[in-house]
Amino acid sequence: MNLLKFLLIVLGVIFGLFVINWIWGLIAGVFWYGALLAGIILIGVGGYRLFQWAERRYVTGNPNAYLDDIDSKISWEEYDRKYLNK
Repeated sequence: MNLLKFLLIVLGVIFGLFVINWIWGLIAGVFWYGALLAGIILIGVGGYRLFQWAERRYVTGNPNAYLDDIDSKISWEEYDRKYLNK
């Protein structure tokens, strides 16, 4: 009877370790997929913000950006003489 109890205890410990290992693997897998999903989301958000920054810079920028700083402060007559009547 003592041998049977000992074998059942050993089998219980072995199967208990299997269950603990299975639960640990399940939790680790959930964390791994969560980290992978978080990485994909971070890449997507970073790309979106980079696109928004570029769009704001190039599309909705200063309408007078193509003119030189000095040229934007001259009068229309001076502009005509300088560029149009060459």
